Amino acid sequence: LAIGQLRGQESMDIQISKYFPSLKIIESLMNRTDVSVFHAAYSNQSVLLKIHTSEASFIRETDSMIHLCNKNAPVPKILEVKKIEDRYAFLEEWWNGTTLSKLFHRLEQPKQMKIIYELGRLLGKIHMSLSQSELELARFWKKAEWQTITNFSWKTYIHNQCKKWIGRLKIRPTDTEKGIHLCIDQVLRSLVEMKEPKNLRLLHHDFVFGNIMVSYDAEQILGVIDFEHVSIGDPVYDLVKLIWNDLDTDDHALETKYLSGYEAETGHTFDHTQLSLYKAISGLAAVAWVDKQKYSSEENEKFREKGLRMLLHHSKLKDC
Repeated sequence: LAIGQLRGQESMDIQISKYFPSLKIIESLMNRTDVSVFHAAYSNQSVLLKIHTSEASFIRETDSMIHLCNKNAPVPKILEVKKIEDRYAFLEEWWNGTTLSKLFHRLEQPKQMKIIYELGRLLGKIHMSLSQSELELARFWKKAEWQTITNFSWKTYIHNQCKKWIGRLKIRPTDTEKGIHLCIDQVLRSLVEMKEPKNLRLLHHDFVFGNIMVSYDAEQILGVIDFEHVSIGDPVYDLVKLIWNDLDTDDHALETKYLSGYEAETGHTFDHTQLSLYKAISGLAAVAWVDKQKYSSEENEKFREKGLRMLLHHSKLKDC
């Protein structure tokens, strides 16, 4: 379990009980080196306990969720926050349901279409929840170089991210044969030409089926979880993760339905050329993520191949 990996299970239990005296761990839901998640009971109610090793991730998640909850956005309510030794913990309300990733591909096509449309609307609600002035007051996106909306540059941010990902690539001969260098050059040229978005929005950065909670029968979408990667930026960028992570790249009907739900909620249409650029960038990020891993696996190789296909196809910057 979380702290137990470093100090032993007994030590972890003692620390948690010290800071949350009436809390009882029911089940470990996730355990990584940087974050751990538990189903727990607290004051006779089910709660979710999340423990971060990084203060920055903790601030991003808690601050963004508190601001969104204050605007009645569909996110879990934070009940309590605590510093546990050198870690950062919070309790949030427990949603009785499951992630959409466990159900979506077992559903009939009409129900899939209905849900994917509502997911577009859901992301639109998240994006539209906080105004520019409310974002200005929030802490979750701020860094030393960016303390105000006016001095934040999305163009600079995404360009720096791309340069970081390019630096992590371990280009293979087969990548070269497929034209990866030309595609990367096209992405970089497009970023130079790109304009700053008219409006900055809160970006979830991981809006995928695995972070969307639904009822066990998938009749109700409960909301969105896992805000540890949030920032601000161009909302079109946030649409891409679900498309390429969860949808069949050849199933344009689901993608179109998803985008129409988003447009219906926000009242905004968007540039499909920009969407294609962000798809290419997402493919680049996926390849870079696999290439930085110490060990290869069949699953990672499939993930890399999918990301490479996305980069190669969408760096042409054509509507798709």
